[in-house]
Amino acid sequence: MTTHTDKNFDWRQFTVEFNLPEGEILTMDYVKIESGKAAVKGFAARGVILGGTGIYSGIRGSYDKSLESDDVSKVTFHILK
Repeated sequence: MTTHTDKNFDWRQFTVEFNLPEGEILTMDYVKIESGKAAVKGFAARGVILGGTGIYSGIRGSYDKSLESDDVSKVTFHILK
């Protein structure tokens, strides 16, 4: 969802649920991207872990994500429990 835009940049909110074998992890972040453009290889952002289900119930923390290519994203969770 685009939350704010100006002549040069959009601020976008992403809420993502990662479905894993032992439960789900819910995340959210805000990113600044050039107006009207998609994120490209090399883009990186950090977000917050909102919570989880299953073995991830009650977790908190953050995560880093990066676009390795047009088809591959890398996500690293920093979980505090």
